[in-house]
Amino acid sequence: MVGIDFYVADNKKEAASSTKCIKLEERVHDYLLAREFRDSFELLTGLDQYGDKLFSGQEINQLIKVCEALKGLCLEALKLNKLVFAAGD
Repeated sequence: MVGIDFYVADNKKEAASSTKCIKLEERVHDYLLAREFRDSFELLTGLDQYGDKLFSGQEINQLIKVCEALKGLCLEALKLNKLVFAAGD
């Protein structure tokens, strides 16, 4: 399955030998592209599923904010014994 893999590495060679990886699945990436909040996740929606991207320190901080917001939403849902609902058009 095509997707985008995130590694802690300074270059492609180092990433290729890394054992720790987080995958952004193609269907999740496609979902973000198709929705109104595309600009909110520009760092993710602007990625090429067939290319590479090395994130700068500033971009890493932006990714952290996106992930923290999403994590916070998920934790709140669990705390309230609710689910996370994604509403389409």
